[in-house]
Amino acid sequence: MPDRDKSRGYEAIAAHYIAGRGSNYKGRGIGAAEVAEWSRMLPEGASILDLGCGTGLPISQVLIERGFQVCGVDASPSMAAAFRANFPEVPVECAAAEDSTFFGRTFDAVVSWGLFFLLEEATQRQLIAKVARALNPGGGF
Repeated sequence: MPDRDKSRGYEAIAAHYIAGRGSNYKGRGIGAAEVAEWSRMLPEGASILDLGCGTGLPISQVLIERGFQVCGVDASPSMAAAFRANFPEVPVECAAAEDSTFFGRTFDAVVSWGLFFLLEEATQRQLIAKVARALNPGGGF
């Protein structure tokens, strides 16, 4: 039996994604304003895990610009490579969010823009539990 697509279809469309939404940040990408507003509640320099980070544009970008310490995880090798090219100093892991080794650490916050709706209910529950364990007291999700 072949392995299931851990990227949930994103690897197959990565080139198209990167050419569109994934490359056109310009400060106004989908979710950027909402994540910037959400991040106002976080302490200065907070550590943030971006689940399903894609290319990092615009979500990780807006967080990095605000001075946060971001780590990204994405299951698509092409997306993780694009993230690494966009932010060479930012740790990124190519793995399904639920399999990420970053869950061996703790974070002040976790963000996941556009991932959870792709996951099966059991995987959502598993991932929410992992996020809860990875958050520092008072952390945001």
